[in-house]
Amino acid sequence: MASKSRWTRLADVRLAYHDADEAGQCLVFNVCKNDFRLICRVTYANRWTDGTLLVKHFLTHSEYDKNKWCKDCTPLEDKA
Repeated sequence: MASKSRWTRLADVRLAYHDADEAGQCLVFNVCKNDFRLICRVTYANRWTDGTLLVKHFLTHSEYDKNKWCKDCTPLEDKA
């Protein structure tokens, strides 16, 4: 479903994935009744592009809680 979508903001994502959350420049999806987390870097659609999702992590709930994935969701200018 995501490959056919043209999301411009989190509200658009939540129409299809109600539990999705935003963390910096990533979307966090609950998978298998909250046992796993799928973390994707997002670039929302705009008038020039349809947007992109880049899978960054697929984690268990306990791995997710360690927050090591967070560094992949910060804006590029914050990494300097």
